[in-house]
Amino acid sequence: MHSSKIKLFYLSCFILGSTFIMAGCQKNESHHTEAQAASQPITQPAEITFNGQITTFPISLNNCSGNNCPEFSVKRLQSNFKFIDQTIEQASLDQLKQILDSSDATPSMNKAVASTVQQSQDSYVEQVQQYADAFMSLDQELKKLSANGNISLHIEPKIIKQTPQMVVVQLSTDSFLGGAHGSASQQYFNFNLKTKQQLQLSDILEQGKEKELEKLAHDQFEKWIKRENLADSISDYEEAWAFKLSNNFYFNDKGLVLQYGEYEIGPYVVGMPSFTIGYEQLVGVVKPNYLPKNM
Repeated sequence: MHSSKIKLFYLSCFILGSTFIMAGCQKNESHHTEAQAASQPITQPAEITFNGQITTFPISLNNCSGNNCPEFSVKRLQSNFKFIDQTIEQASLDQLKQILDSSDATPSMNKAVASTVQQSQDSYVEQVQQYADAFMSLDQELKKLSANGNISLHIEPKIIKQTPQMVVVQLSTDSFLGGAHGSASQQYFNFNLKTKQQLQLSDILEQGKEKELEKLAHDQFEKWIKRENLADSISDYEEAWAFKLSNNFYFNDKGLVLQYGEYEIGPYVVGMPSFTIGYEQLVGVVKPNYLPKNM
């Protein structure tokens, strides 16, 4: 009996000791795992990188040779962000259609030819070629009318600003299709790389601040009228050319630039006016992530 108690005592000691040893091992193992995890470098999210270039592609100007050819040039943006490329391509196609549809010379013919462009199935290059064919048809019609001078049309995108969060693309267009003078336009496209969307003016403004921005822009408009001596008074000028807030915008190193087109807020002679609103005036109007970090 006494011997059995001794054996039981030793067995209990063995089990208890084993438990402490296992607990100690698990504790050491836990510390080792934690230390190993702490020594591992923290993986940072990959920085979004925009890579884009402006390229040309072959366009055939049929039935044309030498100095008798009109000028037709369309360049394209090719990047690693497909939605940006597609947006600029569609804007270029819209410009081509608008220019050909709005020509003063034989307008019925222009609209008929431009409307034949198949926008649903054909590739971008094929659609541009169809507009080039329409352009050449217009050129031939003008030559039959003995119109002087060659017509021209140029469209070119340009990357004007690039940050890890945002890319700004300028789309410049100029054309001369006969008449008293040519025409030009500058469109700006602001892209958020994180959300993969094109930003509108409302996207960059604080809630309910559009009227405040409009007032700041109108102040620039008034200064411009006075500086250029466009009218005897602001009210006289606005009777003919009422002010409106442009949705065509971009940011430069000085502030928010509002770009206007021909005939938008003034006659042809004033060109394409733009107003810059300084960053210091935009605090509380524009969302903080679109302002310089020190503001």
